[in-house]
Formats: sequence, C-alpha cells, structure tokens
Amino acid sequence: MTKDDSAKAVLWLLDARMAEKNERSFLRLLSASERQRYRRFVRRERQRQFLLGRILLRCAVSHATHRPLNEIDVIERPDRAPEVVVRGPKQFGFSFSLSHSRHWIGCAVALGCKIGVDVEFNDESRDIVEIARTIFNADDLRWLFCQPRDQIYSAFYRLWCAREAFYKRCAEMPAAVLPIMRSSVLYSESARHAGFTIAVCTDQPINLQQRIVTAERVLHAGETDREIPHRAWRLPILFAMKAE
Repeated sequence: MTKDDSAKAVLWLLDARMAEKNERSFLRLLSASERQRYRRFVRRERQRQFLLGRILLRCAVSHATHRPLNEIDVIERPDRAPEVVVRGPKQFGFSFSLSHSRHWIGCAVALGCKIGVDVEFNDESRDIVEIARTIFNADDLRWLFCQPRDQIYSAFYRLWCAREAFYKRCAEMPAAVLPIMRSSVLYSESARHAGFTIAVCTDQPINLQQRIVTAERVLHAGETDREIPHRAWRLPILFAMKAE
C-alpha cells in the first residue's frame, strides 16, 4: 500500500435529533464495556452523543471493511480512544476519529493514513479574541487577525477545528514521534454545515468523501454507495497547516 494511491477516507455525519426513536435498537449493539460507560453519563445529551457516536463508528468501519455490524466489536479503554476489532481472518489497516458538538455527530475512517476529525458549533456569542489568545500560538494569531473582519468568526472556527483535528490525529502516536509531527505539514480541510464547522486532518493528501446519513441508514450500513448521498473532498483545499 502506497501513500499516493491508497490513502482515502470517508467522513460520516449524523444528526442526533433524527435518531431518538432508534436509540433502543442501537443500545443492543453496544459491547459490555460501552454499556457500562453509557450508564455512567449523567446528562441525557452526553448519553445520546456517546451512543450515536459508537453506532456511527460501527457504520463507518462496516463500510470501510465490508463487514456486517455484528462482526465489529468496540472495546472501551480508560483515557484512550476505543479499540475497534473486526472479526474474521482478514486484517484491516484503518484509523478512525470521532467528534460531536450539540446534535451533530461526526466519524471519519481512513485507509492508508492516520486521521483526526473535529466538529464544532459556531457560537458567535463567544469572545473569540480572548479564546484565541488563550489557545492559539503566535503564528495562528497572526493568521487569524489578518482575515477580513466580516470573516473572523468563520476563520476562528476553521483554525480551532483544524487544531483539534490535528491533536486527535496524533493522539495514538508514541511520545518520541510527536516532536517530528509538530514540525511537519499536516493537511487540513474545513467546511461549514448547518451552522457547524467540520475539520479533517491527515499527514498526506487524501481523497475524502462526506456522507450525511439517517439513523435508518446507519442500521443498514451495507447499503450501496449510490444510495448514500455524498460529496467529495480533496485534501488539502483551504490550507496546509504547519503544526507548532
């Protein structure tokens, strides 16, 4: 597998408001460790985000590996991303990333590279100048404050999501590798959807497809591609992000 011809990914998006009637069916698909964590959430919103994120993850992995949902196991790991095990003799090399903000759940699965994704609601009531000075480095701030005044909010969320996607991209990497990653160019694409910003980050250009799915479609993850509306991205489109 070479980086040039095999790296590809699919970004899946699910509106949690459209999935409430399916939650009982979804709960039956969770592993024992997932059900334990699900029950520990106090807020109903966080329960729903967790449940739908885990189901969307299964849907995305099923699509990438061509295996049914009941052959995909998700195992919780304390303070780490969950482990995904696809049953059967064939070994699949994929990476994934999950994110949620309010009622949108996002999951990206990539073949041939590591990937990070972030979803963030664009709240224009936030003091983005103060937040930016707290979380961004000097280069980020210079870039942000050079943007047209009427585009400052969208630019802020593009940058914020790109940074979050980068950190998720690096989350499972050994500590010795991180200094190298932080001095390299990471490819990032950001887009807006229904008042939210979505960013995807990889360490190489990839072909990326976005799919917005319904809860019913998640339950039938084996549907053919032509039945799932999608649009194609080619990374990078907006900017190549140099990590600090």
